[in-house]
Amino acid sequence: MNTTPIETSPIIPPDPWDALPPHIQAKILDDHRLDDVIDSDWWDSLFEDFTAIAETLCIGIADQGKNGKAINFQSYPWGCSFDGLYGPIVYRAPAQEQFSLARLLIRAEYPTGKELHRIADGLYEVQARNGWAIVAQVKSIGQSTHSRNTSIGVQLDETEGGWLFDDRELSDSDAEEVSQLLRDFMDWMSDRLEATHDYLTSDEYVIERVREGVIDLSEYIDQEEYDE
Repeated sequence: MNTTPIETSPIIPPDPWDALPPHIQAKILDDHRLDDVIDSDWWDSLFEDFTAIAETLCIGIADQGKNGKAINFQSYPWGCSFDGLYGPIVYRAPAQEQFSLARLLIRAEYPTGKELHRIADGLYEVQARNGWAIVAQVKSIGQSTHSRNTSIGVQLDETEGGWLFDDRELSDSDAEEVSQLLRDFMDWMSDRLEATHDYLTSDEYVIERVREGVIDLSEYIDQEEYDE
């Protein structure tokens, strides 16, 4: 008698999403598309990232009491702004070192973030032309939270080397460049918020949650059997 064990292929469980009929798939997408954006502070982790990146760029976003940082955004159309201060951070190294380090850290932490690289480089270059002494105050104005609805006051800070430029003032073009770069950072923040919201409300995200077992399929299966 041949006692050689018969080799069997492993049983591969069916994909829970692919196993569902199309009309049930459509209902699940409709029912769960907004699960993680309704009654959810889905932006919290992004705000933490924004605050850390801003600090690397020598931007201090203001506190907003119990609500955290003074970052505001809107959707449709998307826009983002913040209140805060830009300039050398007092407890750190000398100003020139701070702005030089900002370029290196942004590239190390966000190697594919070309827009962040451009912003860091731009701020470095305009600071270099002005003795590393540029500071700015950023305030939101009006009801809209778009980057254009901000007041940005840019000047030379004499305590950070402005004394080197007793015979000159900050040019209008350099002040405008700083303002634009700060607004570009706000627009970058807005783009990240929009992309995250789009993903959290996408078919792809709902399907992923079904496959991970996060969405309970029993009610849909029970309803299908009842209808039959």
